[in-house]
Amino acid sequence: MQNRKLVKREQDLSEAVSVLKNCTEIAIDTESNGLYAYRERVCLIQIATTDQCFIIDTLSIQDMSPLDNILSDQNVLKIIHGSDYDLRCLNRDYGFNLQSIFDTQIGARFLGDMRPNLGSVLDIYLGVQIKKSHKLQTSNWGLRPLSEEALEYAASDVEHLIDLHAELARRLNELDRFTWVNEECQRLEQIRYIEPAPPEVTFLNLKGSKKLNPRGLAMLKELFLWRDAKASVKDVPPSRLVTNDELIEICLQASSIRSSDKLTIRKVLSDINRGTPIMPYAYLDDILDVLLAGIDTSEVHRPEQRRLNSFSDPESKDRLQLLKQWRKNKSASLSLDPSLIWPVKSLERIAIETHHLETEITDPQNSSVRSWQITEFATELQNLLLNDTQ
Repeated sequence: MQNRKLVKREQDLSEAVSVLKNCTEIAIDTESNGLYAYRERVCLIQIATTDQCFIIDTLSIQDMSPLDNILSDQNVLKIIHGSDYDLRCLNRDYGFNLQSIFDTQIGARFLGDMRPNLGSVLDIYLGVQIKKSHKLQTSNWGLRPLSEEALEYAASDVEHLIDLHAELARRLNELDRFTWVNEECQRLEQIRYIEPAPPEVTFLNLKGSKKLNPRGLAMLKELFLWRDAKASVKDVPPSRLVTNDELIEICLQASSIRSSDKLTIRKVLSDINRGTPIMPYAYLDDILDVLLAGIDTSEVHRPEQRRLNSFSDPESKDRLQLLKQWRKNKSASLSLDPSLIWPVKSLERIAIETHHLETEITDPQNSSVRSWQITEFATELQNLLLNDTQ
Protein backbone atom coordinates (compact mmCIF):
# COMPACT_ATOMS: atom_id res chain seq x y z
CA MET A 1 0.00 0.00 0.00
CA GLN A 2 1.24 3.49 -0.87
CA ASN A 3 1.88 6.22 1.67
CA ARG A 4 -1.44 8.07 1.82
CA LYS A 5 -1.96 11.67 2.85
CA LEU A 6 -5.20 13.59 3.25
CA VAL A 7 -4.63 17.14 1.97
CA LYS A 8 -6.93 19.62 3.73
CA ARG A 9 -4.98 22.92 3.84
CA GLU A 10 -3.32 25.23 1.31
CA GLN A 11 0.03 24.47 2.93
CA ASP A 12 -0.57 20.72 2.53
CA LEU A 13 -1.45 21.29 -1.15
CA SER A 14 1.75 23.27 -1.72
CA GLU A 15 3.78 20.44 -0.18
CA ALA A 16 1.99 17.91 -2.39
CA VAL A 17 2.67 20.00 -5.50
CA SER A 18 6.37 20.21 -4.59
CA VAL A 19 6.46 16.40 -4.68
CA LEU A 20 4.38 16.07 -7.85
CA LYS A 21 6.49 18.51 -9.88
CA ASN A 22 9.38 16.04 -9.70
CA CYS A 23 7.31 13.21 -11.20
CA THR A 24 7.16 12.22 -14.85
CA GLU A 25 3.85 10.38 -14.43
CA ILE A 26 0.96 10.64 -11.99
CA ALA A 27 -2.45 8.96 -11.65
CA ILE A 28 -5.61 11.04 -11.16
CA ASP A 29 -9.25 10.52 -10.24
CA THR A 30 -12.03 12.67 -8.78
CA GLU A 31 -15.15 12.22 -6.66
CA SER A 32 -18.13 14.54 -7.02
CA ASN A 33 -21.53 15.01 -5.39
CA GLY A 34 -23.72 15.14 -8.50
CA LEU A 35 -26.18 12.60 -7.11
CA TYR A 36 -26.94 14.85 -4.14
CA ALA A 37 -26.55 18.48 -5.20
CA TYR A 38 -28.22 20.77 -7.73
CA ARG A 39 -24.87 22.40 -8.44
CA GLU A 40 -22.44 19.53 -8.66
CA ARG A 41 -18.86 20.12 -7.60
CA VAL A 42 -15.66 18.16 -7.24
CA CYS A 43 -15.30 17.00 -3.62
CA LEU A 44 -12.03 15.05 -3.84
CA ILE A 45 -9.08 14.86 -6.19
CA GLN A 46 -6.91 11.79 -5.77
CA ILE A 47 -3.38 11.92 -7.19
CA ALA A 48 -0.94 9.03 -6.90
CA THR A 49 2.75 8.73 -7.68
CA THR A 50 4.72 5.50 -7.65
CA ASP A 51 4.89 5.54 -3.84
CA GLN A 52 2.48 8.21 -2.54
CA CYS A 53 -1.22 8.94 -2.75
CA PHE A 54 -2.55 12.43 -2.06
CA ILE A 55 -6.28 12.65 -1.35
CA ILE A 56 -7.09 16.33 -1.78
CA ASP A 57 -10.16 17.57 0.08
CA THR A 58 -11.25 20.26 -2.35
CA LEU A 59 -14.07 21.40 -0.05
CA SER A 60 -11.51 22.46 2.56
CA ILE A 61 -9.13 24.26 0.20
CA GLN A 62 -10.18 27.57 -1.29
CA ASP A 63 -7.33 28.01 -3.80
CA MET A 64 -6.68 24.97 -5.99
CA SER A 65 -4.61 26.90 -8.55
CA PRO A 66 -1.21 25.46 -7.45
CA LEU A 67 -2.26 22.22 -9.16
CA ASP A 68 -2.64 23.92 -12.52
CA ASN A 69 1.05 23.92 -13.44
CA ILE A 70 1.28 20.18 -12.81
CA LEU A 71 -1.90 19.26 -14.69
CA SER A 72 -1.06 21.40 -17.71
CA ASP A 73 2.58 20.27 -17.91
CA GLN A 74 3.17 18.31 -21.13
CA ASN A 75 6.16 16.60 -19.51
CA VAL A 76 4.06 14.99 -16.78
CA LEU A 77 1.91 12.07 -17.96
CA LYS A 78 -1.55 11.99 -16.37
CA ILE A 79 -3.00 8.50 -16.14
CA ILE A 80 -6.79 8.39 -15.72
CA HIS A 81 -9.39 5.66 -16.10
CA GLY A 82 -12.48 6.82 -17.97
CA SER A 83 -11.31 10.42 -18.09
CA ASP A 84 -14.11 12.26 -19.91
CA TYR A 85 -16.23 13.02 -16.85
CA ASP A 86 -13.24 13.93 -14.66
CA LEU A 87 -11.81 16.27 -17.31
CA ARG A 88 -15.09 18.14 -17.66
CA CYS A 89 -15.52 18.47 -13.90
CA LEU A 90 -11.97 19.75 -13.37
CA ASN A 91 -12.42 22.25 -16.18
CA ARG A 92 -15.80 23.38 -14.85
CA ASP A 93 -14.73 23.94 -11.24
CA TYR A 94 -11.12 25.13 -11.62
CA GLY A 95 -10.51 25.89 -15.29
CA PHE A 96 -7.93 23.07 -15.44
CA ASN A 97 -7.07 21.80 -18.93
CA LEU A 98 -5.09 18.59 -18.54
CA GLN A 99 -2.32 17.88 -21.03
CA SER A 100 -0.44 14.65 -21.78
CA ILE A 101 -3.16 12.13 -20.89
CA PHE A 102 -3.28 8.36 -21.01
CA ASP A 103 -6.74 6.90 -20.42
CA THR A 104 -6.41 3.30 -19.22
CA GLN A 105 -10.02 2.59 -20.15
CA ILE A 106 -9.29 3.51 -23.76
CA GLY A 107 -6.10 1.45 -23.63
CA ALA A 108 -8.05 -1.59 -22.45
CA ARG A 109 -10.68 -1.10 -25.17
CA PHE A 110 -7.95 -1.19 -27.82
CA LEU A 111 -6.81 -4.50 -26.38
CA GLY A 112 -10.28 -5.89 -27.02
CA ASP A 113 -12.06 -5.33 -23.69
CA MET A 114 -15.71 -4.52 -24.37
CA ARG A 115 -16.63 -3.49 -20.80
CA PRO A 116 -13.40 -2.14 -19.32
CA ASN A 117 -14.46 -1.04 -15.84
CA LEU A 118 -11.53 -0.36 -13.53
CA GLY A 119 -11.99 -3.39 -11.29
CA SER A 120 -12.11 -5.77 -14.24
CA VAL A 121 -9.13 -4.19 -16.01
CA LEU A 122 -6.95 -4.28 -12.88
CA ASP A 123 -7.82 -7.92 -12.35
CA ILE A 124 -7.15 -8.92 -15.97
CA TYR A 125 -3.86 -7.09 -16.51
CA LEU A 126 -2.34 -6.90 -13.02
CA GLY A 127 -4.11 -9.63 -11.09
CA VAL A 128 -5.15 -6.96 -8.57
CA GLN A 129 -8.55 -7.08 -6.90
CA ILE A 130 -9.88 -3.87 -5.40
CA LYS A 131 -12.95 -3.56 -3.21
CA LYS A 132 -15.73 -1.75 -5.00
CA SER A 133 -18.72 -0.77 -2.89
CA HIS A 134 -21.88 0.40 -4.64
CA LYS A 135 -22.78 2.18 -1.41
CA LEU A 136 -19.58 4.23 -1.54
CA GLN A 137 -19.72 4.68 -5.30
CA THR A 138 -23.10 6.38 -4.94
CA SER A 139 -22.44 8.03 -1.57
CA ASN A 140 -22.52 11.76 -0.91
CA TRP A 141 -18.87 12.80 -1.25
CA GLY A 142 -19.78 16.27 -0.07
CA LEU A 143 -20.34 15.08 3.51
CA ARG A 144 -17.63 15.49 6.12
CA PRO A 145 -15.82 13.96 7.91
CA LEU A 146 -14.68 11.29 5.44
CA SER A 147 -14.62 7.77 6.83
CA GLU A 148 -11.57 5.53 6.61
CA GLU A 149 -13.60 3.28 4.33
CA ALA A 150 -14.30 6.21 1.99
CA LEU A 151 -10.62 7.20 1.91
CA GLU A 152 -9.65 3.60 1.14
CA TYR A 153 -12.17 3.51 -1.71
CA ALA A 154 -10.94 6.83 -3.14
CA ALA A 155 -7.28 5.80 -2.98
CA SER A 156 -7.91 2.43 -4.65
CA ASP A 157 -9.04 4.26 -7.81
CA VAL A 158 -5.55 5.63 -8.45
CA GLU A 159 -2.96 3.59 -6.57
CA HIS A 160 -2.55 0.94 -9.29
CA LEU A 161 -2.96 3.12 -12.40
CA ILE A 162 0.75 3.75 -13.00
CA ASP A 163 1.47 0.01 -13.03
CA LEU A 164 -1.63 -0.54 -15.17
CA HIS A 165 -0.44 2.03 -17.70
CA ALA A 166 2.93 0.27 -18.00
CA GLU A 167 1.30 -3.11 -18.66
CA LEU A 168 -1.25 -1.75 -21.13
CA ALA A 169 1.46 0.17 -23.00
CA ARG A 170 3.58 -2.99 -23.26
CA ARG A 171 0.71 -4.99 -24.73
CA LEU A 172 -0.40 -2.22 -27.05
CA ASN A 173 3.12 -1.89 -28.42
CA GLU A 174 3.22 -5.64 -29.07
CA LEU A 175 0.08 -5.23 -31.23
CA ASP A 176 1.32 -1.98 -32.84
CA ARG A 177 -1.70 -0.17 -31.42
CA PHE A 178 -0.04 2.23 -29.00
CA THR A 179 -0.08 5.09 -31.53
CA TRP A 180 -3.81 4.45 -32.03
CA VAL A 181 -4.46 4.92 -28.33
CA ASN A 182 -2.10 7.88 -28.15
CA GLU A 183 -4.10 9.72 -30.80
CA GLU A 184 -7.35 9.00 -28.98
CA CYS A 185 -5.83 10.31 -25.74
CA GLN A 186 -4.51 13.45 -27.42
CA ARG A 187 -8.07 14.28 -28.41
CA LEU A 188 -9.02 14.21 -24.73
CA GLU A 189 -6.87 17.30 -24.19
CA GLN A 190 -9.49 19.30 -26.09
CA ILE A 191 -12.34 18.39 -23.73
CA ARG A 192 -13.96 21.36 -22.04
CA TYR A 193 -17.01 21.70 -19.84
CA ILE A 194 -20.03 22.96 -21.75
CA GLU A 195 -22.87 24.64 -19.90
CA PRO A 196 -26.10 22.65 -20.32
CA ALA A 197 -28.95 24.16 -22.29
CA PRO A 198 -31.50 26.08 -20.14
CA PRO A 199 -34.51 24.17 -18.75
CA GLU A 200 -36.76 26.14 -21.12
CA VAL A 201 -35.26 23.98 -23.87
CA THR A 202 -34.14 20.73 -22.24
CA PHE A 203 -37.62 19.64 -21.18
CA LEU A 204 -38.18 18.57 -24.79
CA ASN A 205 -35.35 16.04 -24.41
CA LEU A 206 -37.09 14.01 -21.71
CA LYS A 207 -37.65 10.40 -22.69
CA GLY A 208 -41.35 9.94 -23.38
CA SER A 209 -42.05 13.60 -24.14
CA LYS A 210 -42.86 12.73 -27.75
CA LYS A 211 -45.99 10.99 -26.47
CA LEU A 212 -47.41 14.33 -25.37
CA ASN A 213 -49.69 16.55 -27.43
CA PRO A 214 -49.04 20.34 -27.57
CA ARG A 215 -51.14 20.90 -24.42
CA GLY A 216 -49.25 18.15 -22.61
CA LEU A 217 -45.93 19.69 -23.67
CA ALA A 218 -47.06 23.05 -22.27
CA MET A 219 -47.80 21.39 -18.94
CA LEU A 220 -44.49 19.54 -19.04
CA LYS A 221 -42.63 22.79 -19.61
CA GLU A 222 -44.31 24.44 -16.63
CA LEU A 223 -43.66 21.45 -14.38
CA PHE A 224 -40.07 21.16 -15.55
CA LEU A 225 -39.38 24.82 -14.79
CA TRP A 226 -41.08 24.54 -11.39
CA ARG A 227 -39.03 21.44 -10.53
CA ASP A 228 -35.77 23.10 -11.60
CA ALA A 229 -36.44 26.23 -9.53
CA LYS A 230 -37.44 24.15 -6.50
CA ALA A 231 -34.35 21.95 -6.79
CA SER A 232 -32.10 24.99 -7.08
CA VAL A 233 -33.44 26.41 -3.80
CA LYS A 234 -33.15 23.07 -1.99
CA ASP A 235 -29.77 22.33 -3.67
CA VAL A 236 -30.73 18.81 -4.71
CA PRO A 237 -30.84 17.16 -8.16
CA PRO A 238 -34.24 17.83 -9.77
CA SER A 239 -34.95 14.12 -10.18
CA ARG A 240 -34.88 13.71 -6.39
CA LEU A 241 -38.02 15.84 -6.17
CA VAL A 242 -39.98 14.32 -9.04
CA THR A 243 -38.53 11.81 -11.48
CA ASN A 244 -38.63 12.36 -15.23
CA ASP A 245 -40.94 9.36 -15.65
CA GLU A 246 -43.33 10.86 -13.09
CA LEU A 247 -43.35 14.19 -14.94
CA ILE A 248 -44.27 12.49 -18.21
CA GLU A 249 -47.01 10.36 -16.62
CA ILE A 250 -48.50 13.37 -14.83
CA CYS A 251 -48.69 15.31 -18.11
CA LEU A 252 -50.14 12.33 -20.00
CA GLN A 253 -52.94 12.11 -17.45
CA ALA A 254 -53.51 15.85 -17.18
CA SER A 255 -53.52 16.53 -20.93
CA SER A 256 -56.29 13.98 -21.48
CA ILE A 257 -58.76 15.90 -19.30
CA ARG A 258 -61.21 17.79 -21.46
CA SER A 259 -62.84 19.97 -18.80
CA SER A 260 -61.89 23.64 -18.70
CA ASP A 261 -63.14 24.12 -15.14
CA LYS A 262 -60.13 24.35 -12.84
CA LEU A 263 -61.91 22.98 -9.80
CA THR A 264 -63.02 19.94 -11.82
CA ILE A 265 -59.52 19.38 -13.17
CA ARG A 266 -58.00 19.63 -9.71
CA LYS A 267 -60.52 17.10 -8.37
CA VAL A 268 -59.92 14.67 -11.25
CA LEU A 269 -56.14 14.86 -10.83
CA SER A 270 -56.43 14.38 -7.08
CA ASP A 271 -58.67 11.35 -7.65
CA ILE A 272 -56.17 9.90 -10.13
CA ASN A 273 -53.39 10.29 -7.60
CA ARG A 274 -55.42 8.49 -4.93
CA GLY A 275 -55.92 5.51 -7.24
CA THR A 276 -52.41 4.91 -8.57
CA PRO A 277 -50.20 7.71 -7.17
CA ILE A 278 -48.21 9.46 -9.88
CA MET A 279 -47.51 12.67 -7.96
CA PRO A 280 -45.30 12.78 -4.87
CA TYR A 281 -47.58 13.72 -1.95
CA ALA A 282 -44.99 16.15 -0.56
CA TYR A 283 -45.45 18.34 -3.66
CA LEU A 284 -49.03 17.45 -4.62
CA ASP A 285 -50.50 20.92 -4.08
CA ASP A 286 -47.58 22.60 -5.87
CA ILE A 287 -47.89 20.27 -8.85
CA LEU A 288 -51.65 20.74 -9.12
CA ASP A 289 -51.23 24.53 -9.03
CA VAL A 290 -48.56 24.36 -11.76
CA LEU A 291 -50.77 22.14 -13.93
CA LEU A 292 -53.68 24.50 -13.54
CA ALA A 293 -51.45 27.43 -14.48
CA GLY A 294 -50.32 25.42 -17.48
CA ILE A 295 -53.86 25.33 -18.81
CA ASP A 296 -53.72 29.07 -19.47
CA THR A 297 -50.35 29.00 -21.23
CA SER A 298 -49.84 28.69 -24.98
CA GLU A 299 -49.52 25.22 -26.44
CA VAL A 300 -46.00 24.04 -27.14
CA HIS A 301 -45.20 22.54 -30.53
CA ARG A 302 -42.05 20.49 -30.93
CA PRO A 303 -39.69 22.02 -33.52
CA GLU A 304 -39.36 20.13 -36.76
CA GLN A 305 -36.14 18.14 -36.85
CA ARG A 306 -34.31 18.19 -40.16
CA ARG A 307 -32.77 14.89 -41.10
CA LEU A 308 -29.12 15.36 -41.99
CA ASN A 309 -28.86 12.11 -43.89
CA SER A 310 -31.31 10.58 -46.30
CA PHE A 311 -31.35 6.98 -47.38
CA SER A 312 -34.43 7.22 -49.54
CA ASP A 313 -32.81 5.52 -52.52
CA PRO A 314 -32.11 1.77 -52.34
CA GLU A 315 -28.56 2.20 -53.63
CA SER A 316 -27.54 4.30 -50.62
CA LYS A 317 -29.19 1.87 -48.22
CA ASP A 318 -27.38 -1.07 -49.78
CA ARG A 319 -24.08 0.78 -49.70
CA LEU A 320 -24.52 1.61 -46.02
CA GLN A 321 -25.18 -2.04 -45.24
CA LEU A 322 -22.04 -2.96 -47.18
CA LEU A 323 -19.96 -0.45 -45.22
CA LYS A 324 -21.40 -1.56 -41.88
CA GLN A 325 -20.71 -5.18 -42.71
CA TRP A 326 -17.13 -4.26 -43.59
CA ARG A 327 -16.78 -2.54 -40.22
CA LYS A 328 -18.29 -5.52 -38.42
CA ASN A 329 -15.93 -7.95 -40.16
CA LYS A 330 -12.92 -5.76 -39.47
CA SER A 331 -13.83 -5.44 -35.79
CA ALA A 332 -14.16 -9.21 -35.50
CA SER A 333 -10.77 -9.82 -37.12
CA LEU A 334 -9.07 -7.30 -34.81
CA SER A 335 -11.16 -8.19 -31.72
CA LEU A 336 -12.17 -4.55 -31.33
CA ASP A 337 -15.46 -2.81 -30.71
CA PRO A 338 -16.89 -1.78 -34.13
CA SER A 339 -17.16 1.84 -32.99
CA LEU A 340 -13.36 1.98 -32.82
CA ILE A 341 -12.91 0.95 -36.45
CA TRP A 342 -14.63 3.88 -38.20
CA PRO A 343 -17.30 6.44 -37.11
CA VAL A 344 -20.78 5.37 -38.21
CA LYS A 345 -21.75 8.97 -39.12
CA SER A 346 -18.85 9.03 -41.54
CA LEU A 347 -20.03 5.76 -43.10
CA GLU A 348 -23.51 7.27 -43.51
CA ARG A 349 -22.12 10.30 -45.35
CA ILE A 350 -20.04 8.06 -47.60
CA ALA A 351 -23.03 5.82 -48.31
CA ILE A 352 -25.06 8.77 -49.58
CA GLU A 353 -22.23 10.20 -51.69
CA THR A 354 -19.16 8.01 -52.24
CA HIS A 355 -17.00 11.03 -53.06
CA HIS A 356 -17.38 12.06 -49.39
CA LEU A 357 -14.73 9.48 -48.55
CA GLU A 358 -12.13 11.83 -50.01
CA THR A 359 -13.33 14.61 -47.72
CA GLU A 360 -13.37 12.28 -44.72
CA ILE A 361 -9.74 11.26 -45.20
CA THR A 362 -8.34 14.65 -46.23
CA ASP A 363 -10.13 16.70 -43.57
CA PRO A 364 -10.21 14.48 -40.46
CA GLN A 365 -10.54 17.50 -38.16
CA ASN A 366 -14.08 18.01 -39.44
CA SER A 367 -15.06 14.42 -40.09
CA SER A 368 -14.31 12.76 -36.70
CA VAL A 369 -12.23 10.14 -38.51
CA ARG A 370 -8.92 9.55 -36.77
CA SER A 371 -5.56 9.74 -38.51
CA TRP A 372 -4.76 6.19 -37.44
CA GLN A 373 -8.03 4.98 -38.95
CA ILE A 374 -7.16 6.66 -42.23
CA THR A 375 -3.70 5.06 -42.24
CA GLU A 376 -5.06 1.60 -41.44
CA PHE A 377 -8.35 1.43 -43.33
CA ALA A 378 -8.77 4.20 -45.95
CA THR A 379 -7.27 2.23 -48.83
CA GLU A 380 -9.41 -0.77 -47.93
CA LEU A 381 -12.53 1.39 -47.93
CA GLN A 382 -11.61 2.95 -51.26
CA ASN A 383 -11.21 -0.48 -52.83
CA LEU A 384 -14.50 -1.63 -51.32
CA LEU A 385 -16.38 1.31 -52.81
CA LEU A 386 -14.59 0.92 -56.16
CA ASN A 387 -15.64 -2.73 -56.40
CA ASP A 388 -19.18 -1.80 -55.39
CA THR A 389 -19.57 0.67 -58.26
CA GLN A 390 -18.23 -1.67 -60.92
